[in-house]
Amino acid sequence: MTPNQNPLFNGPSKYLDVILGAWGGWDLFQSLLSVLRIIGDRHDGLSISNVATRWVLDHSFVAAVIVGECVRTCTLSMGFVLLIMRW
Repeated sequence: MTPNQNPLFNGPSKYLDVILGAWGGWDLFQSLLSVLRIIGDRHDGLSISNVATRWVLDHSFVAAVIVGECVRTCTLSMGFVLLIMRW
């Protein structure tokens, strides 16, 4: 079941529709997430978001990424930055 088919999903469904449409659909997007999880596991259990951020930063035309976050402590945020820099 995609998030848009779930009546309890309150997220930005129009944005999600655009992303899934551009990517090729829900099943293909899930395949991408599976591959990112495998890569993260090979690098000391990094999260999918860590792997994706590193991939973006590895492009020479990208100087920085903006990472949104939910309610987190500064310590966790700095840990994320240090993991990206260390990889």
